[in-house]
Amino acid sequence: MQAWADLSKPRGGGRQQRQQREQRHQHPQRREREARSPQAAAAACTRRPSTGTTLPPPPQQSQPQQPPHLQRERPQPAPPPTRVRLFYETGWPSAVLHGSVRGGPWRDWPLVAVAASGGRFLAADIDVGEGAGAGGQGGGAADPLLEFVVTDASRTHWDKPPPEARANYVVPAEAAATATTTTAAAAATAAAAATATTTAAAATATATATATAGAAPPPPSAHLWTLRAGELAPVAPSPPGLLLVTDLDGTMIGADDASTAALRAWWEAEAVPRGGVLCFNTGRPLASVLRLLEREKRGVLAHPDVVVSAVGTRVYWHERATPAAGGGRGGFPTTGGNGNGNGNGNGNGNGNGNGSSSSHNGNNGNGPSSNGGGGGFVEDAQWASELEGGGWDAPAAREAAYAALARAGREAMHFLPPEDQGPLKISCGVRDDALPSVIEQLREGLSCRRGALEAAQIVVSGCGGWRYVDVVPRRAGKLAALERVRALGGFAPARTVAAGDSGNDVAMLAGGGNLALVVGNAQPDVARWAEGQQRAEREAAAAAAAAAAAAVGRGASEAAASSAAAAAAALPGGGKERLYRARKHEAAGILEALEYWGLKEGGE
Repeated sequence: MQAWADLSKPRGGGRQQRQQREQRHQHPQRREREARSPQAAAAACTRRPSTGTTLPPPPQQSQPQQPPHLQRERPQPAPPPTRVRLFYETGWPSAVLHGSVRGGPWRDWPLVAVAASGGRFLAADIDVGEGAGAGGQGGGAADPLLEFVVTDASRTHWDKPPPEARANYVVPAEAAATATTTTAAAAATAAAAATATTTAAAATATATATATAGAAPPPPSAHLWTLRAGELAPVAPSPPGLLLVTDLDGTMIGADDASTAALRAWWEAEAVPRGGVLCFNTGRPLASVLRLLEREKRGVLAHPDVVVSAVGTRVYWHERATPAAGGGRGGFPTTGGNGNGNGNGNGNGNGNGNGSSSSHNGNNGNGPSSNGGGGGFVEDAQWASELEGGGWDAPAAREAAYAALARAGREAMHFLPPEDQGPLKISCGVRDDALPSVIEQLREGLSCRRGALEAAQIVVSGCGGWRYVDVVPRRAGKLAALERVRALGGFAPARTVAAGDSGNDVAMLAGGGNLALVVGNAQPDVARWAEGQQRAEREAAAAAAAAAAAAVGRGASEAAASSAAAAAAALPGGGKERLYRARKHEAAGILEALEYWGLKEGGE
């Protein structure tokens, strides 16, 4: 408003105002004075003629457009991590890290059990950013990033390096610079690997998937270190920490307990200290998953950090989940904060520091709430709220299911037990021959209520004469829940793996740009789907490579040549498949695929 008011004022004013107006409007007299200046004469060769003629623009070499699945932002230098994340292998149920950050005062951090490690590791997350530890006392450039010892909760027993080594454990200051360099290199390598591993998916699927898959993963949010049997060592950047999202029945568990136990042993020893996060994405309710962990598969099945249950309608986070390696921390409960005590111990067992810190698992930004789910899990109430707010009409879904049951008869259709039902999921068992008519009846029943059909989806899975039929919100499902977990954990698609064997797994196997695997014992319809999906992705990758090669032949820039090479690398044989069909069954198939992608040591 003020600008318009100024235009309505008289055009008078003093000398300074006149000069300002001349500058704004390029007064002719001022232009003449400038034209006589030496600076103007020097620039005359670049000034456009005042006669109104237009000089032709300089010729520019056209740059061929990169295929969509190869377009990505140029990687930026990664900031150095500002935390040290320590995984401590011990038999103690709990412990305290007593230490000093950058030469600052000694304080305490609790080491908290990591659920997914099966009691093997305790973990602490320590802020080591500039000025985090000194507090105005010390903190010179020669001071280590972190100096510490470990004691049990009663401070009776202390874990220190052998006397011939040094007095305390030390994370050197050089680790910050090394981590920054390694992070930048890893980001560039991961970006290239993501392009090679994530082939363009079928046209229906993945304009978005392939674009996101080509992006470099976020830099690690912390220096990862392990302390095992007196040996303090940094975690190698390769293979990286990953998010493994797996179905349970027929994929992670089944008749082969030995392969399930082998995956658990590898996960606890290697994946956890790399910041790996394990998510069970299952049709089972949480209570059924807890029975597996506590009784039926106790000692065999790895403990998850996250449980997505009821076909993607419920998300539960464990209160002692592994701190995510991907960088995101908004939704993951932390295993410890910064100690705030004033202990003055010198790290040799004689300190009397009384610092304390506390873990938190409340609602942080868009993370999970603290609604109890049992077994140490808390429900992501925001996720449930988003599904309920999407127009989902549970009464309409229930009425449609009753109408379908009345028409099909109880010999061809039945409701699953009460624990398999919920406010966001209606579940039935349907005989194969009655499946088409039941689905038609469900759609017809939902369409009787305004908006109910558009807000719902029908998910079919299972085999062997009977199928599971679930009616859930359209916003729900295994892929949507996977994306929720991936976003909160900060994992790139190229470091996210989905594993499945049945029909309700197809969405997370096909979409999102993440890596995916179908185990060797997959149900026949899923095996057929995987074969067709692989063929479509190969054809799309081949077309992209051909287009890039043609652009090179028409007179190629270096960028176009690089695009062609990257597209060729995405072809089977030149790179890695995004969707992998394992030969081995159940959990052994998961390990086979992880080795194939280089996410587990010992692969191709």
